[in-house]
Amino acid sequence: MYYLNKAKQAKYAIDEDKVSEYLEINNVMKGIFYVANKLYGLTFKECTDKFPVYEKTAQSWEVIDKDGKVLAIFYSDYYPRDGKGAGAWCTGFRDQSYNGKERVLPIVVNVCNMTTASGDKPALQSIDNVTTMFHEFGHGLHGMLTRTHYKGNAGTNVDRDFVEFPSQLHEHWLLEPELLKVYARHYKTDEVIPDSLVEKLVASSKFNQGFVNTELVGAALLDLEWHTVLRPVEGCDVAAFERAFLKRYDFPEHTALRFRTTYYNHIFASSYPAQYYSYTWSAVLDTDAFAAFTGTGDIFDPETARRYRRHI
Repeated sequence: MYYLNKAKQAKYAIDEDKVSEYLEINNVMKGIFYVANKLYGLTFKECTDKFPVYEKTAQSWEVIDKDGKVLAIFYSDYYPRDGKGAGAWCTGFRDQSYNGKERVLPIVVNVCNMTTASGDKPALQSIDNVTTMFHEFGHGLHGMLTRTHYKGNAGTNVDRDFVEFPSQLHEHWLLEPELLKVYARHYKTDEVIPDSLVEKLVASSKFNQGFVNTELVGAALLDLEWHTVLRPVEGCDVAAFERAFLKRYDFPEHTALRFRTTYYNHIFASSYPAQYYSYTWSAVLDTDAFAAFTGTGDIFDPETARRYRRHI
C-alpha cells in the first residue's frame, strides 16, 4: 500500500489536502440531495425541531416526494463521539409498511464518522469520506423509496446478494463532472473545483483496479474458506490457516489480505458470514445499472430513474 500510494502520487500528483478544501461536508450533503432530487424529485427539509435528535450533532430531515407528500424521515449522524462505534452504516428507527391503506413512513438513519471542523477550517472531507457518504445514502434511499406491505421486505431487508447494489450504484454519481460542479466548492472562496483537478480525480479513481479487485476477491474467498471448513477450528492456528489459504489460491505475494481473520468483523460480528462476496457481485450489478443511465447520454435521465425506482 505504501508503494501503491507513492506510484499514484507520482502519476497523478494529487494533493489530497487541496482536494479536501473543495469538500466541505454541508456542500457534500447538498450534492447528495441534488442527486436524489434530479433522479426522483425528492426534496429534504431540515426539521430538527419537529423530529428531535438523539445527539446534538445529528440532523433530522423531512423527505418530500415530487407529489408534495412526505415520503420518509431521514436522520444524518455524521460525526464521531465518545462511545460511538467506528465506521459507517445505514440503520433505521422504523421500516416502511402499511397500516390498512395508510403508508407508514420509514425513519432512516445514516451513521458515519466524518472529519470534524478544526481550528479555522470547517469539516473538510477526503474523497474516500465523500464516497462513504454517497454509499450510505444509497442504502438510505433504498429504505426511503420502499413501498411494501411487509416490514420484513422493507428497505435493506433483502437477500445479501442484493443489499449492496443500491448503495454502490449511488457512488457512481459522485465523480461525475456535472455533479462535482454542484457540491465541490472551495470552503473559502466558493470557487467551483477546477476542471484540471476533476480530470485528475476521475483518472486516479481508476488507478490500480486490479490490485483492489484482487483484495476484494481474496477477502470473499477467505470468508468462504472459514465458513466451509469441515473440521473443528477451536484451537486452530489462525496464521497457519491463512498461510495455507494464500498458498491454495496462489495469492499474489505482494497483495496482503484486505482483512486479517482476527479483525474481519464483517464475517464474524455482523450479518455477512459467507456472504462478503456480495460487494464484488454488486459491483457487477451497479456498473450495469449505471450504464443504463450513461447510455442515454444523461446521467439524470428521468425515464431510467423512474424505471429504477419502480422496478428495483
